[in-house]
Amino acid sequence: MNSYKIAQLVTNVVTKEPRFERLSAAYKIPYTDKADIVIDVTKEDIKKIANEHPNLKDKDCTYSAVATKFYLKLIDFDGMMLHSAAVVLDDNAYLFTATSGTGKSTHANLWLEYFKDRAYILNGDLPAIRLVDDTFYAYGTPWSGKEEVNINKRVPIKAIVILERSKVNTVRKATSMEAMQMILSQTIRSNNADTMTKLFDTMEKLLKKVPVYKMGCNISTKAVQMVYNEINRG
Repeated sequence: MNSYKIAQLVTNVVTKEPRFERLSAAYKIPYTDKADIVIDVTKEDIKKIANEHPNLKDKDCTYSAVATKFYLKLIDFDGMMLHSAAVVLDDNAYLFTATSGTGKSTHANLWLEYFKDRAYILNGDLPAIRLVDDTFYAYGTPWSGKEEVNINKRVPIKAIVILERSKVNTVRKATSMEAMQMILSQTIRSNNADTMTKLFDTMEKLLKKVPVYKMGCNISTKAVQMVYNEINRG
């Protein structure tokens, strides 16, 4: 068993899995038995992931099972996972979420191209979100998609942007229903009623504190400029 600090939570992981161990090296801390979260992945957990994602290899199923258990337990700590690319610009995090294949990673990389050294990717796929001291933060985690881009930091969230493909760049504030539906579809949900109540409570607080935008965009830095200006105007 090894100890890690992920999203400011001491997390003990029983299962040894090479990809997780490699990507979690920056999060590892000296072993302690005083953990906030303990994760032990079983054969049943791995089988469930394999059934849900038949395209994954066995080792990736274990890696994903560790992520699933962490993010379900994160809900108990005023947190949640959002399937998104988290870009940091001037010490603020912008989270870009979308249905699979829409191009959130492509758009995130355009921010690096446009803002250059002012911007970096905190997590390319599964950042953690937590409410701490009345502020919502995005955190890098060891679970960061195919490109495996993540940094062990926390950054206050400036905005969440729902991306859709479009030939014409458009951006507007998302309605409460649009924001709730998209966030719920891009997070991990539990079968436990109490856990789901906690998740909805966190989501409600998130939508009150963090603005959510809906953007139709093409692959251009003009799209970056438009959404940045809209979020930061005034």
